[in-house]
Amino acid sequence: MPELPEVETVVTALAGALTGRTVTALEQRGALRYPLGREAPALLSGRVVSGIRRRAKYIVFAFDDCPHGLLAHLGMTGSFRIEPATEPFQKHDRLAIGLDGGESLRFADMRRFGFVKLVGLDPATGDPDDFARLGPEPLGRSFTGRELLRRSAGRTCPIKNHIMNQEVVVGVGNIYASEALFIAGISPERPAGDLAPAEADALVAAIKKSAPRRDPVGREHYSELPYRGRPGRRVPTGYPGLWPGRGTLPPLWRNGGVDSPGRPVDVLLPGLPALNAPENRECRHTL
Repeated sequence: MPELPEVETVVTALAGALTGRTVTALEQRGALRYPLGREAPALLSGRVVSGIRRRAKYIVFAFDDCPHGLLAHLGMTGSFRIEPATEPFQKHDRLAIGLDGGESLRFADMRRFGFVKLVGLDPATGDPDDFARLGPEPLGRSFTGRELLRRSAGRTCPIKNHIMNQEVVVGVGNIYASEALFIAGISPERPAGDLAPAEADALVAAIKKSAPRRDPVGREHYSELPYRGRPGRRVPTGYPGLWPGRGTLPPLWRNGGVDSPGRPVDVLLPGLPALNAPENRECRHTL
């Protein structure tokens, strides 16, 4: 399951590639966890993408002058890619969003734990209506030791389960919960309501330390990064500062000088082997 930094990385890529572009069509290709709805194409076609942002592990697509948006979650195997609209669909493609310029944003999800669905957006906050129940962001200023104590008062569940509850604090998954508790020196089995103020402060600081704002190269969940082209020609899009620009092969990537279908793309990062090096062929999605 992607953790918060990986979702933030995906959002950064999508926002860089899609903001300001016009939706030309929506087509549900396979079964989605939640049906997209027959009204979605009519509501969103012709709309301009005004922004893409993250809240918890959700991805929110907003559109100019539109009270509706799209809410997405990657689940375990969800991924986005941008490619020419004429490209054949792949086996696990669930949704295609046509874009100006003859391109298509496609959402694939083999296990179908992820989703993309139409939602209403609160005009004041820009959030979907059911986001009011979510807790604070772990890296936000409102998430403090005092706030954690307030949300933990009287709770008897284990503290690890407690901080993984999205109504307490969002985006803290199993990996970061375990790491934060270790840093703070708190047993994961301690009842949440037993925390002392100093322990709550230490745990909040550890959560903020263990959950970086984003994973800069998608190191943990490379397979979830948005990319252009066919598999084997994975070109991530819109990473400011790392992969600048849109629609061109970024300077950190090469494909052996041959831009042909199915040819693996080498990743050239200092100190890291090429993605298609022999030692990596059994785990192609791991840098």
